[in-house]
Amino acid sequence: MCERVTPAFAKPLEWFHLRQILESSFRFWDKQKTCTVFGASLSAQLIMRSWYIFFAITLTVIVLVGTLKFYLDPLPKACVHYVSNQYEKALDEANQAVNQDPTGQLALHLRALVLVKLGQNQSALTDYCKLIELAPTYSNFNDRGDLYQQLGRHREAIADYNHTIDLEPGYDQPYIGRARALNASGLYKRAIDDYGKAMELERPNVYTDLYLERGQVFLNAKQWGNALADYTHELESGNGNDSPYPYEGLGIAYLHLGQPELAKDNLKEAIRLRIRNKDIYSKTSRQDLAGEENKHIEQLKGLLEPKS
Repeated sequence: MCERVTPAFAKPLEWFHLRQILESSFRFWDKQKTCTVFGASLSAQLIMRSWYIFFAITLTVIVLVGTLKFYLDPLPKACVHYVSNQYEKALDEANQAVNQDPTGQLALHLRALVLVKLGQNQSALTDYCKLIELAPTYSNFNDRGDLYQQLGRHREAIADYNHTIDLEPGYDQPYIGRARALNASGLYKRAIDDYGKAMELERPNVYTDLYLERGQVFLNAKQWGNALADYTHELESGNGNDSPYPYEGLGIAYLHLGQPELAKDNLKEAIRLRIRNKDIYSKTSRQDLAGEENKHIEQLKGLLEPKS
């Protein structure tokens, strides 16, 4: 069977945490902005009375100092750099924020997100461990589980996803993460059950790539008919037509179900799409990915060769 790389899901939690960070910072900004307008208006009226001049100047200075303090706060600046994909700058600001408040959960979480983007996963793991000590919430456990998964530490990932589910059983992401970790550990039946639970929680708007991922697990478990159903659903949804993965899965399933002609048609389409991807990678100087595509194309061609 050919190895496949399953497309990664977007991280909704990432934007949720960024929104929390920005809201906490800009709440202070709103207060300062209101104070600035109020202070300016009040100052104008008070200055008209000479005996209020000193008070008006004092109030204006206090408001300006508070506003300046906001603009010097590194946390909102780190957020801006993060959403602008300027991760090195974001890390510098996040480090300053953590140094100012070593137990600040928002600063630690933002720095962990930035470190993951920079590929510094061990440092990010340290921040997530500290975060969980400070606040053992379902989102922190889920994020650390995702990081353990990236590091190939599937047992620890499963443990964190278990904690997430215990704290928030109606949340679909830990079931998806745990399904991936179980699949990587060869525990296919449990992985299939978790994908089913995630789909149940997402209905009626099930993310279609879940069918693609579960189809691969069905192939690993040698459940060819179920794999066929999931890959067919992926194509019928219209989301998988430009991807080689569902055609490849269909080809392998049909091959094992004794339908060589259908297997041949789908494997040829998978090869065509992979060649197209290889050309795209070559044109964008991503030669490492183009090389991987070449290897996979040869594996698929091997499946088309008649067995002696």
